[in-house]
Amino acid sequence: MTSEPTLEVRPLQESDRDACAALWLAYLDFYKTSLPAATFIVYFDRLLSADPQDFNGLVAVLDGKLMGLTHYLFHRHGWKVKNVYYLQDLYADPSLRGMGVGRALIEGVYAAADANGTP
Repeated sequence: MTSEPTLEVRPLQESDRDACAALWLAYLDFYKTSLPAATFIVYFDRLLSADPQDFNGLVAVLDGKLMGLTHYLFHRHGWKVKNVYYLQDLYADPSLRGMGVGRALIEGVYAAADANGTP
């Protein structure tokens, strides 16, 4: 008897760079846009930055393969004392759409915000 593969949502890692680049290109293609390759390099480095005001990334992994991504950041707000968070990008491989990948990624961002004490 084989078990169903489990979807894992976890923080982005340096070792995800190539797989993430492929998802990023598919994400841009979905929005019918393109950016220079240098933009991804800078953005990916920002996603891995230790600066608390910089971007953060989560990936959805199924059977060892990256199948989705989300990028978010915590930032100051003009009307609030505490930081807020902003979900910047969200993309799921089209072959898995409707299977909860996007929801799992969004819930991962909510969990990160809760862990950070961000409303």
